[in-house]
Amino acid sequence: MDRLRPWAMWGCLVAIVIATALSAGERFVGSPDRPGLGIAALVVSHGLLLMVIALATLPLVAGNRLTGSVSGIVTLIVGILSVIGGIALALRALAELILMVGLFLAIPFGTAAYTAGWGSFPIGTSTALLTTILILDIVGAVLLVVAQQRFLGSKGLMALIATTLLLTLITLVLHSVVPRLLVSIVDAVAAIISAVVAAIWALILLIGGIVAIVKLIAATRGARARTAVTSV
Repeated sequence: MDRLRPWAMWGCLVAIVIATALSAGERFVGSPDRPGLGIAALVVSHGLLLMVIALATLPLVAGNRLTGSVSGIVTLIVGILSVIGGIALALRALAELILMVGLFLAIPFGTAAYTAGWGSFPIGTSTALLTTILILDIVGAVLLVVAQQRFLGSKGLMALIATTLLLTLITLVLHSVVPRLLVSIVDAVAAIISAVVAAIWALILLIGGIVAIVKLIAATRGARARTAVTSV
């Protein structure tokens, strides 16, 4: 009843890979007109989720022993990069937000400059991208549960999935509730929220990776010590 279904696990991984690639933008999916910073900021949380799902899928091809050996190291590396990336994205979005608000309030010339530079936000493109990402996230979550219901008992994983879904939804809603002229401003706000939340998650996973590595080193030393005693 609780047997792992590989097809569902692989389907979940593919869905999250595509969602991450869409949020990453033109570098991966040929989308040079990806709008704003809000969607780009989602790549950090999606990258963390992709890492966790990939590590959960790894035993299907590499076995549990190898997965246990590399999971801590991978989590440590991805955690460090994600913390740095999240902070960098948040600072960039904050700087752009300050610039946009300053120009918008500097009537009339600043407002005109803001309108020329940021006033025509491509809402249609952003809505299509965010909706696709949200659907892929939901499909991935459903397939994960179908793969094995025991994943529902992993509170950390479920919380990460819920956070990723919520950040995508917040960005989608913020793009829809204000006039087109102000969408660039709320997009920057969404980017700051997504980047900061993702950086916090990355820090949590980073600490978990450090703990896992320490445990692995301790277990390896213990095994060597027992082997040495046995050989004597």
